Amino acid sequence: MTTEHNIAEVREYVPEFAARYSLSEELLHDALTLLPIDVYGENTYIRERPAAQRNLEMERERSQRDIVLVARRDSSRPRH
Repeated sequence: MTTEHNIAEVREYVPEFAARYSLSEELLHDALTLLPIDVYGENTYIRERPAAQRNLEMERERSQRDIVLVARRDSSRPRH
């Protein structure tokens, strides 16, 4: 599971990786597309983002960059 933002960030590095490893950019983009990763847009987790922020503040070992992933995880949990 990841976010559209994270995938976009990975795609930014494709040209660098292609050059470094003598691979075509197309091949790397295709490989990324084939990975068994569910990609979620911000609209699927935005409501949970404030709670995720609080959770991460309590779990200090987590990076601030993980907030959107925790929000997405929490948005898929059943509500009570």
